[in-house]
Amino acid sequence: MNKELLEEVLSCLSDERITYAYFKDRYCMFLLSQYIGDGKSIQELKQGPFSQFCQKPHIKQWLGGIGSQYIEPDMLMALWQTQVHHFRVTLGQWGGDSPSWQQTCRKGYNLVLQLNFTKTHDRFYERVANTEYEPFTAYGHPTHEQRNTLAWSRIDLSEDLSEALIEEVQTDWLRKSENIVRYLNRCNNPYEFEYYGIKTDLSGLSRYFNDVIKPLKSVWDEAILCATLEFLIKKVGVKNIYYYDHDTGRKLKSIDYDLPPRSLYTRLPKRFGFHTVSDAPEFIQADKFSAKKLKRIKQPQWYYLPLTGEHYAQA
Repeated sequence: MNKELLEEVLSCLSDERITYAYFKDRYCMFLLSQYIGDGKSIQELKQGPFSQFCQKPHIKQWLGGIGSQYIEPDMLMALWQTQVHHFRVTLGQWGGDSPSWQQTCRKGYNLVLQLNFTKTHDRFYERVANTEYEPFTAYGHPTHEQRNTLAWSRIDLSEDLSEALIEEVQTDWLRKSENIVRYLNRCNNPYEFEYYGIKTDLSGLSRYFNDVIKPLKSVWDEAILCATLEFLIKKVGVKNIYYYDHDTGRKLKSIDYDLPPRSLYTRLPKRFGFHTVSDAPEFIQADKFSAKKLKRIKQPQWYYLPLTGEHYAQA
């Protein structure tokens, strides 16, 4: 997107006070609420674009206990769970450089949604690491300047805000913390602890990783993607949401080495009910720079979220 549109979105929607609670499979609850709307029959749900959710044990149990063949919106609150992770959501920007360096399909800018840790985490983290070293972050990535960022997504938007392309979801914190803990556990050298900016002993570092970080490994990707969808649908009003197929994405973004995990561009969107389509977002097709690259790709594929059932027949 261009700089003017990005600044307009940031001006209207940026809010430092946004809190976000996530539990395992919360995305099912959110997407079902969008599909159900004012209400739908169980039969419609089981035959609709998110029918796969009905096979999850807790949703199957919920449907069996409704006592009605019709689902009202407020019934979905029964899916809320007690084991909840809390985050702070912020917005940022990325781009203005070479598309191949910044890994964007088009020239211009991306909107960034950052999923940040809370102050409760930060107090624990500050006892473990020298925050000036920032051992679990990576230089040159769109993390928040003041907050500790668990994960982020990058988003391109059409001029009329009706379409969105999710360019990337990523975490440095989980990957780097796991690698550092594994390495220090193996060598257990005080000088190496100092080098990485760790100011506690091995037991303190392991306690932080096992108690705070490890539980997030199974939900971080769900949490950042769900937070992104909620923002796009509820705050921006986007109607058509696309996500990269792994091979199409790496070619359009000119990623020739250090490829992103394939699972983030295969299993993750499928888990959310995205369906494979052959048509690119209209604003990508209309952009001369990206359309030229798109023509060089044999049988490109995308993931499309069928909120209204549109494109469902292509799946």
